[in-house]
Amino acid sequence: MTLAKTTNAYALREAKLESTLTWWTVGFIVLLIPLAWFVYAGWSRIYLPDFGMPWAAAAAVGMVIFSWTLAWGIGRLKGHELAGQKADQLPRALTWIAMGVLIFISAWGTANTLLLLGESSAIYRETLDRGSMNLSQLRATADSALATPEYDKLKGRVENAWASARKQLTTVAYCGEGSYFKGLLKNVELELEMTTDTLFGLGGSTLRYSTEQCQTTEVKQAIAQRAKEYDDLIHEKLMQSNVAIREKVADRSALKTELQKDVDKELAELSATQNALRTGLTRSEVLQRLTEANSVFVRYRSALAEVSKNQVKNLPENLDLKMANGLGSISQSMGIFVARFGDVWVYVAVAIGFDFLIAWVAYRRGKEQLALKQLQSEFAAVRRAEIDRARALESERIRQTQTKKTYRVKHLWVPAGR
Repeated sequence: MTLAKTTNAYALREAKLESTLTWWTVGFIVLLIPLAWFVYAGWSRIYLPDFGMPWAAAAAVGMVIFSWTLAWGIGRLKGHELAGQKADQLPRALTWIAMGVLIFISAWGTANTLLLLGESSAIYRETLDRGSMNLSQLRATADSALATPEYDKLKGRVENAWASARKQLTTVAYCGEGSYFKGLLKNVELELEMTTDTLFGLGGSTLRYSTEQCQTTEVKQAIAQRAKEYDDLIHEKLMQSNVAIREKVADRSALKTELQKDVDKELAELSATQNALRTGLTRSEVLQRLTEANSVFVRYRSALAEVSKNQVKNLPENLDLKMANGLGSISQSMGIFVARFGDVWVYVAVAIGFDFLIAWVAYRRGKEQLALKQLQSEFAAVRRAEIDRARALESERIRQTQTKKTYRVKHLWVPAGR
């Protein structure tokens, strides 16, 4: 085969390898784009809760650059190893060590990104549901922990007795504080164990009216005012009773009222947050709402524990925001993956598979690059051999020509005069 034909054959092979190498290079660069985004987004979120934004961004960019370098290095190592070069144990070990480091860096960042994208709403929703359930449980526990059974019985008896007396006080036919009303009011005093004081006349003057006067607006208003004053006085006497003091009714009632008000408010807020998740809500807004709800839960659980530890033993210590707060935290992400592995194993598999795909494309590029270099080296050797052969042929031709000339001179030349 002539040098020209050899050159053409090698040129065709070289062009084909260069085209293949270009496609693998393009593929590698294309894959580096999602790799960079996944690693940066995942690792910046991992670092962000533990460090400031500048440090998080710097660390994430460093992870991206390191991942690129590793992927490139793995491709070159593996490509050289499988392209026909002798592979000793050290390069092979370096390949797998580099692959392990790449998986640790890139796969964790990628998996964390996928976790944030795919599971954050579910984790927040579960945390909100659990928070609402625990707050409702706290409210129900408060009803039993702050119960005042003896006082409630006394209050029922007093209210029944006062209802009869109040009806007598306000009846249109014979309104006012007459003797019959006084007798009915005595029953209230007995229930309140009042032995020396009296409720009659509120400790002052009494109101007495005729049937005609009871029908006038002015008297009706005066009687209604007197009935309200009796209501307030009887409630005051109830709160001063031995039973109310023994069961700490005033404190428990105030705590229960405050608890129900605050818990109902938090339940409404959590429900609104749950609905807002569907329309888009930032992570900080969700965590702020959960933190406020947790603060209310912990405060009132502690208050109930001071009243009755047995009543709150079935309540959790807090609303368990560990997983919600741990999204994107370097100290919590691994725990989330372990706790929810049944749901997130696909993210881990995709992340590791993506790393192997990057390494494989880099390896194919490295292999094609090495093959191209080998072809160019082989062509250079063939070209040198062809040139040497041509030079040798030319030298041989010149030598033979010179030999023929010498022969003619020696054998064909005849001296003059013979």
